[in-house]
Amino acid sequence: IHGDWSAFLWGKVIKKTTKANTLTGSIHGALKRGKFWSFVYQKILSQYTFIYCTGKNEYNQLHKLIKSSAPIYWQPSGIESYFFDESKHGKSIDVVHIGSFLPVKNHKFILEVAAKLPGVTFSLIGDGPIKKEIEEICKCRKIKNVDFHGNRKKEEIPSILQRSKIFLLCSFSEGTPTALLEAMASGNILITSSSNDFSDFLKHKENAFIFDEFDIEEWVETIRSSLKNFTNYERVLIKNKEISKKFSWEKTARKITQLMSTYNDREKI
Repeated sequence: IHGDWSAFLWGKVIKKTTKANTLTGSIHGALKRGKFWSFVYQKILSQYTFIYCTGKNEYNQLHKLIKSSAPIYWQPSGIESYFFDESKHGKSIDVVHIGSFLPVKNHKFILEVAAKLPGVTFSLIGDGPIKKEIEEICKCRKIKNVDFHGNRKKEEIPSILQRSKIFLLCSFSEGTPTALLEAMASGNILITSSSNDFSDFLKHKENAFIFDEFDIEEWVETIRSSLKNFTNYERVLIKNKEISKKFSWEKTARKITQLMSTYNDREKI
């Protein structure tokens, strides 16, 4: 089961109705904190056979709460094979952001950054409830270096990332964003907020720039310097491509299938 809490609440009933052997949940976003929510998670998710979390923070949080009753696994989503395309693309896009227009994605901060870098192009891919608000702010402040492209077809995204120099992520909270992994595979410099624990595959100032705070000048200078010295990052980008391969859909699907098969066999005994 993957969805909001109304879906997770009915998991046990659905399992019984469908006569399923196993009940598995996947959590892609951030979890709430506090005693009340800890009680809710413990009560509901302990009924599950096992749980996937795309975010490492959520894995750690649930591992402490319910490890004795439901095993927890950290498992980001997979990267489609076409993101690993080695064909050469001109790097015509300075900065790209891919994500739904939701408050948690912090698009307003992106506009603040763009306003201080008028010579840098920012391409925002996605749609959502606050898109019109962000467009209106951009228009009122006469920020002319931000392009809104709306939703794009899935097969268009690899070309966009392969033509981009920097992938920007300013979210307040995330799981492990699939777009971040896809940007790794596509040869982008990664500049991101510490919206989750990415330490299994990213290290600050080694193969990415990861910021705990939204210090506008720090972000602006990092983008400016990265674009100026883009060719110097070739070794880092090649290394990131190699790291990203462990998150390919082929490997991810194999791990998930093996795990489900293992637990399914146990439940039958």
